[in-house]
Amino acid sequence: TGTFPMAWQISDEYLALVEQFPCPLSFVRGHLFKIWFRVLERHPGMRPMLAKAYTLDAISAFCRELKEMSLPDVSESTSDVSHDSVPYYRCQPRFRPETVRLLSGQMLPQEIRSPVKAVVDDEERFRVRKDKRVLKQKKFEERRGQNRYTFCTECFCNPKGSKCEQNRCRACCKKCSAVNELDCKGHGFYFKARREKASE
Repeated sequence: TGTFPMAWQISDEYLALVEQFPCPLSFVRGHLFKIWFRVLERHPGMRPMLAKAYTLDAISAFCRELKEMSLPDVSESTSDVSHDSVPYYRCQPRFRPETVRLLSGQMLPQEIRSPVKAVVDDEERFRVRKDKRVLKQKKFEERRGQNRYTFCTECFCNPKGSKCEQNRCRACCKKCSAVNELDCKGHGFYFKARREKASE
């Protein structure tokens, strides 16, 4: 709104809403840390008091004490407030360091990392996940120093069946056997035999 209200005015209104609409105190502490952000930068020793407040009365006492600590600075300051210089005891927007550097001309827009990730299709996503599993398994074997099992040739994560003809784990063997209509005596899958029996 451009009015930059006092931090304790906003906190008092917020606590009144909390009394009217109760919510977990962890939410209240988190919101008050944001409301009193600039004031707590000036009085960092008050942060533990809010962090350890587990009752609404303790939180209210914290707000009152922080207000009393800020009032001497209010009496000495002028009432003129501009967007360029806002006293610490007034609510004000908080800019991230990258935004400050951008506004001051120290950073170009193209230097800011975009949070949007590249969209890949299903096959590429599956390949990336598979490569991560293989790399994770190799690192695990290097840390362990020995390879106790022979791993599945499909997923490279689970041990293969000792009697599997396709050298796969049970889950991969069932999936591949069902798709290709194969039999695996080691795992007890007879998709081919059942199909032939059904066609007779």
